[in-house]
This record gives sequence, C-alpha cells and structure tokens, in this order.
Amino acid sequence: MLWAPFVAVVLSKIKFPRVANYLTILTLMLAVSWIENNEKRSLIGKENIFRVSRTDQYINQRPYLQEKYAGAVDFITDQGCADVGLFVGDSEFEYPFWILFENNQKDLRPKHAGGWNTSKALSDRQSDFDPGAVIVTNIEQDKDFVAQQAGFTKGWESTGIKVLIRN
Repeated sequence: MLWAPFVAVVLSKIKFPRVANYLTILTLMLAVSWIENNEKRSLIGKENIFRVSRTDQYINQRPYLQEKYAGAVDFITDQGCADVGLFVGDSEFEYPFWILFENNQKDLRPKHAGGWNTSKALSDRQSDFDPGAVIVTNIEQDKDFVAQQAGFTKGWESTGIKVLIRN
C-alpha cells in the first residue's frame, strides 16, 4: 500500500501503454491474495468487515480484552457515573473503551484522568471534569493514580484492568 504512489508514477512513465496495462493487471492480481488472506479485516468470507460489528473489529487485534473491557464499561454504567477517567499507559490499547462508551447509549464522558507527558498540562485546564470512576489498565499505575487522587476505592477488577470508584 505504501508503494502504490511510487508504482503509479513508474507505470505512468512507461512509453508503451500495452506494457503499462499488463503491469497494472499483474499488480492488481497480486493484490487479490492480500485481500483474500487478511485475517483481521477480511473483505470476503464469513467474518468479513461487512458482517462483524464495529466493536468487534476494533478489538479483534486483542480479542482477549473484549470481555474485560466490556465488563469494566458495564460496571461503570451500572454505577451511574457520568464522568469516567482513563488512566492508561503510553502503549495501552485504549480506543476500544471509547467505542464501548459510545455504544453504551448513556451520557458517559470519558477523558484522561492522569498523565505524565505534555498533554497533562492541557488536561488540568478541564476543571469541569470530575470523574466518578476511573479505569486503570496497568495495575502498576494504580499505585501512581491513588497517590495522586484521594477518595477512590476499588470497585471492579479483572486481570490487568481495574475500575476505581469515588467514595
């Protein structure tokens, strides 16, 4: 895919149109195997992108997290929290949380609850955000979060994920 612009330029510079046409057809035929054999985002077959739900497509890279993430979001929904903090690491898989909150059909407002980089200064400006629950995806970070924020206790936990509820 990344080479497509380069290949297009090279094919456009070929002086013999018939050769360029054959090379274009060959390139398209070679691309079909990539489309057919893509296990994560298949265009054909039983589990294609048109049949699989959006949530499942986002989490299919790490399917072992689906039950945990859904459990955390369901627990927070049952608690009736409107503002939800996300305390995740730099390389954590957080996007499915946003999708699950969006699919939840409630007025949940997830935002980052802590940070250690330049975005921390921007998040501190959002004084209207007062999370009733915080999702912590790295249990080692839980200690850091508790040290920064008083008044939270463990409400729900699964391997590698914890939901802290405001007292």
